[in-house]
Amino acid sequence: MYRKAVAPLSLASATLTTHIVNRLIDYFRIGPVFRYFINVFRKPDPSKPTSVNLRMMHGINRISILMFLFAVIVYTVRHCAR
Repeated sequence: MYRKAVAPLSLASATLTTHIVNRLIDYFRIGPVFRYFINVFRKPDPSKPTSVNLRMMHGINRISILMFLFAVIVYTVRHCAR
């Protein structure tokens, strides 16, 4: 019986490594997160329909983002002051 031709191990592992790296890059893509932060603090567009629930949700999101950033700054200052 004849064996099937198999790509050399180095080529297969390079392809696998490239695939894993590309998946990690896609997984850790954080551009949309920063875009959301910018959109939350932007002035609302008057042409878009809004409701009380949507405004409350964005208000709570603003408060939580500001509290998180404040906590990060406090922890950083405490860590650097040691």
